[in-house]
Amino acid sequence: MRYINTLHRCLLGLALCLMLLPTPAQALPPRQTADIPYLMAYNDQPAPHFVIERADGMDSRTFGEGLMPEDTNTVSGPGWSPSGQWFAWTANTSYLESNRGSTAYVLSADGQTRPTGLDDMGRINLAWSPNADVLVVAGLLNPPVIVYDDEQGYVTQNDSDTLTMRISLFDPASDTFIVVQDMPAPYERTQLLEVSFRLKWREDGQYAFVQTDAVDENGATFVRFYSLGMEGQVSSRDYDPATLLTEDVSLYRPDVMLTTRGEIASQPRADSVNFDDVVTGLPSLHLQTITERIEKVDWSPDGEYAALLTSKTCDEPDCPKHALWVYSRTENDLILLVRAQSIPFTVFPAPDFSRYVYIESRSDGEYAMFVDLTDADPIELQRIDPDTEYDFVRWTNSTRFVIPLDDHDRGVGLLAAYEVSDNTPVELGQFAARTYDLLPPLAPHRPLALIAWDTVDLLDVTNGEITRLPPDPRRYFTNPYGDARWHPIQDWALLEENAAVAGGGAPIYTGVVNADGTVRRMLGGCIAATSICAHWLPPQVDPTTLAPGHDNTPIEPTARLPVGHWTDEIIWSPDLSQVAVGHDWRSYGETVPFDVWRVTDGTQVEAFETVTPKETIEWVGDQPQVVALTPHPLAVEFGLITVAPDGSQFARYWAEEPPYTVYLELADAQGNILFTLEDVLTSEWHASLNYSPDSRYLAVSSNQSPVRLLDTTTGEVVAELPMLYSGAVAFSPDGTFLAVAYSTEIWIYRVADILNE
Repeated sequence: MRYINTLHRCLLGLALCLMLLPTPAQALPPRQTADIPYLMAYNDQPAPHFVIERADGMDSRTFGEGLMPEDTNTVSGPGWSPSGQWFAWTANTSYLESNRGSTAYVLSADGQTRPTGLDDMGRINLAWSPNADVLVVAGLLNPPVIVYDDEQGYVTQNDSDTLTMRISLFDPASDTFIVVQDMPAPYERTQLLEVSFRLKWREDGQYAFVQTDAVDENGATFVRFYSLGMEGQVSSRDYDPATLLTEDVSLYRPDVMLTTRGEIASQPRADSVNFDDVVTGLPSLHLQTITERIEKVDWSPDGEYAALLTSKTCDEPDCPKHALWVYSRTENDLILLVRAQSIPFTVFPAPDFSRYVYIESRSDGEYAMFVDLTDADPIELQRIDPDTEYDFVRWTNSTRFVIPLDDHDRGVGLLAAYEVSDNTPVELGQFAARTYDLLPPLAPHRPLALIAWDTVDLLDVTNGEITRLPPDPRRYFTNPYGDARWHPIQDWALLEENAAVAGGGAPIYTGVVNADGTVRRMLGGCIAATSICAHWLPPQVDPTTLAPGHDNTPIEPTARLPVGHWTDEIIWSPDLSQVAVGHDWRSYGETVPFDVWRVTDGTQVEAFETVTPKETIEWVGDQPQVVALTPHPLAVEFGLITVAPDGSQFARYWAEEPPYTVYLELADAQGNILFTLEDVLTSEWHASLNYSPDSRYLAVSSNQSPVRLLDTTTGEVVAELPMLYSGAVAFSPDGTFLAVAYSTEIWIYRVADILNE
């Protein structure tokens, strides 16, 4: 909001505006809700909790409120149990205040039952069984608190030299352990900040495995695997890490390769790989090649096929240093597909592991090759452009794949599609982005991709059709790029957009997107975003059975305007038929666009591209025009203020740091403070204040606070809309409606509905 609202200007000099008696706006047809899926998202305002709601923002309810510490900065964990009856997660707090780090929480779907059996553990990891509501748990019992000392660095606040590690199988329904084993943890106090456990289940759900890294009394490192059985069995086996194959899933401590059947991969000799059953310790498979070393093994999801990359050392110029092999467990046969000289030698198998595309780097550039099991002669893929470079391959199905390409000469990213039966590339589109940022996961139900960089584009990889979705992320993020998590069967996606700035540490803002572009709104921010931060409610969870919570929002707006951008000012027309909405002031600098939208049908009717901070929109009849903004005299003394229409009082907000607190002040016409409120606004970003025409209510909003209506005589909050990531608010000239900027839309409510009158 600027110095003074439009209604007050009308009272000062344009009384005609108030003399034009408005009529209520016609409501838009109600949205069809049957096909709108539900989602779950983490939010830390006003306190850490989860929100469960429809993708369009309606039927919103809280989950897990009041459990996590105020300083929670990361949430992670396994999420919903196989039956959908339980939700499990971990919450990390600042290292400067506690080393408990990953504290575990398990909560029933109705939000009423919370098992307490895991409360004494910290540094905890959790994973659900694939077919039962049982958790495998690994962590430390009562870890000491770690604080930061300017002279000593990280130090503990107690004298304990030993730690206890607990591994277990936990049943939340009975709040008991099926099997539990406590033992001295192979960590010293100084290593606490690096403690982590890696958990996996065997595909049949009968055994869970916990991987830890340790050092013996002689200083030698080893990898230990604990096996925990559903019948109460527990055992452990140690392995020499130098002989184990690993998966690059962690920068410092990669996972040891463990198949879905519970087999650990080791390489006792340079030319062979053994797969041993971790539970029994017995060998289950032995693969041997004639090359010197097996660099990588990738198993198909069903465990039937393995793709092996091998390498050897040789001095001859034409010596094939690398090879691709494919193993079939059913046929117990190892097939050599390709030999090549290049390094790196990156392989991308089709979903059924019957066909492969690989990229090799040669002295004259990168080449993409295709080969399948029935015809082992590699085929070089035709280039869509001779100057492009290959980065990676993504299969859309078993017969079609897409390759992002870098065109350094033109400075663009390209997408090319290939059919298995046709070596002619089809260009799908050009994007102003590097290819490693292109093509997030495809929608599982049809070949759609969301590409977020300078713009957010919906790409149909079948025909190359591109739909640009508002808003333009460059207006809001300094370094935008995004990844998408599609709904399994519907055209909705959760889009992560990075708000990174210099120095890092910025949150990942997650938005929900409808593939037709009609819905695009923000859900919340999450440092180091994980799948728990925002995810689609799985089909086994019935949202109608979930506890409503105090944030349940049954109020449907009477109209929704898809303006496509975040909004910091809303100005109604006198007859209520139109609204002018101003874009984000802070992002645009010296000039700001204003759009004019018709309320009755949600269409844009006019646009003003350059409105300066010293100008505003004013209505002459039903025609908007740009006029000079006249600040209120008190604004010189009190700064940015919003004045009540009857002139009896004004409101303003300001922030105090540190600690960060946003204050809302209501003052009389002479500037005497009437009320100072500390718990109404939690952010200065997109904050907005607007009085009702009769000066009885003040609507307040910010991007991380609910929309609240205050009684101006008492300062009491009399009504609330739990709409985080809102912006401008504006009463209609007759006080019947309240327009709220909600993410990239304008939602219009009847004030009587908000007040429950």
